[in-house]
This record gives sequence, C-alpha cells and structure tokens, in this order.
Amino acid sequence: MLYSALWRPGVYFQGWKNEKVVLRNLIVTAVVAVFIAMVFTIQALAGGTMMTTDKNDYSPGSKVYFNGKGYQPNETILVEVTGDTNDSIITTFAMADGSGAVSGSFDLSDYYEANYLLIATGLSSGIAAETTFKDCITLIISPANVLTLGFGQAQTYTVHASEKARGVPISWAASTGGTVSPSTGKTGNDGNFSTMYTAGSQSGTFTIVAIDTADSRVRAERTVTIISTVESTLLSVAPSSGTYVGTVNLSAILSPKVVGKVITFSFNGNIVGNALTDNNGLATLNNINLN
Repeated sequence: MLYSALWRPGVYFQGWKNEKVVLRNLIVTAVVAVFIAMVFTIQALAGGTMMTTDKNDYSPGSKVYFNGKGYQPNETILVEVTGDTNDSIITTFAMADGSGAVSGSFDLSDYYEANYLLIATGLSSGIAAETTFKDCITLIISPANVLTLGFGQAQTYTVHASEKARGVPISWAASTGGTVSPSTGKTGNDGNFSTMYTAGSQSGTFTIVAIDTADSRVRAERTVTIISTVESTLLSVAPSSGTYVGTVNLSAILSPKVVGKVITFSFNGNIVGNALTDNNGLATLNNINLN
C-alpha cells in the first residue's frame, strides 16, 4: 500500500485519500481568497471615487481649489479642465496621498466660459472622476442715463463684462422703437462690446438690452430706456423764376434737416414731380417746363 504524508501546522495527514481531500480544500480556499481580494480591489478602485471644487461659480481668471478621493495610494492624477464657450483648456497634475485622496489648485482663463468640465484621471489605475462649475459675470451698459433721441438719431452703447472677461457672447436687442447694429458679437480684450442704436419713427419709451447668450438660466443683462421724440420741421421753398415755355429749377429745404424725405412739387396746382432730401435736407427738381 502506498503511503504519503502532507503536513501543515498543527495537522498531520496520512494516506492517499486524506491527501486528496486536503489538496482540494487548499485549492478551494486559495480560489476563494483570490476572489475576495479581487472584489476588494475592484471596490477600492471603482467605488467612492469623486472630485469636487471649493465653489460652483468663479470669476474669469480666478483660482479654483479641488479635492478628490478614491484613487490608488500615491499615484499621479492628471487634471484636465475644458470650457464650452471659448474652448479654454487647462491641464495640471496632482499626487494622491497614502489614502488615495488628492487636492490641488489651478487658475482659470480670463476668457469667459459659461460652463467648465473637470476630469481627474489616475495615471496608474485609470480611475476617473469629474465635476462641473461655472464662470460668473455681470454686465453693465453705458451710458446708463436716459437719453432723448429724435427720429433717426443714433447713439453708441457699450456693454462691459466684469473682470474684463474676454469672449463673452453678447446679443443686443431693441424694442420696436429702434434698431441695433451689430446685434451679436463677443467682448474684446477690454471686456467691452459696442453697438449703434438708431431710433425709429415711433414716439415713446423703448428699451435696449445686452444679454449673455451662453447661459440662458443666468442671464446677465441691463436695460436702458430711450425716449424718441417728434421734432417739428419747417419746409421752405426757394424762390424760382423763368421765362414762358422755358424751364425752371425748383428746390425746398427741411429744417432741421431730415434726410431721405420725399418732397412733392406742384406748379399751378399740377404735380410736376418728386425729389428726396439730401444730407442737408434739400430737395431739388430741375428742368420743369413752364407752359
């Protein structure tokens, strides 16, 4: 009969049958131990990983502080930050401590980004966590006082973004009393964007508005009221003379000058033609027959 011996601390087994039982038990125990270790490893890598910032809203160019957890101990973390308005990209690195926690800071671009996405990835584990935050600005329109404009008169308005934020997408809007040009654009290096408001031909109080179009939930805007007033005008006809069956030149002027108005001329009760006022408010009709 074949005898063999298998030893482990505190236990002595003899016999082929007992040896197979012990080997099988040891294999099962080892497999279970490896499985449990894998489960705890997966949970450590994937569970509870998170990333936060110290605030939800920041001014352009300000500093952001971040904190995270759930990474492998002592691994390097790649932090990538991207904006959705002017495509700013910020990259930095941080080191996780012995518990897998990480912290750090970075400076934002002075270009306006309505929304930022931060993704922090462990370079050893591949674990990634993300968070979002926003830029916060205010808009101020100048001049801020109420102006009185006559029909067709124009006024330049400028919107200024706080912190001299560059690249803020602006939409100018005017009520039915006038028009703006240009109506859309972005703030420049000084944080400003201007438009020309032209009063219409309707009297009343009207509004011009500058709107940050990148974030409709938090609209940064200011309003300025425009009063369009009717100005009385005087039409004067210049004296003209000519000989019978000859020709004569007719002219009339609007005061104060109004450009592009139609003046109708008549002679002896009969309409002889129309003319538009020029830049000086003068309308001229030449070579009218006298017969």
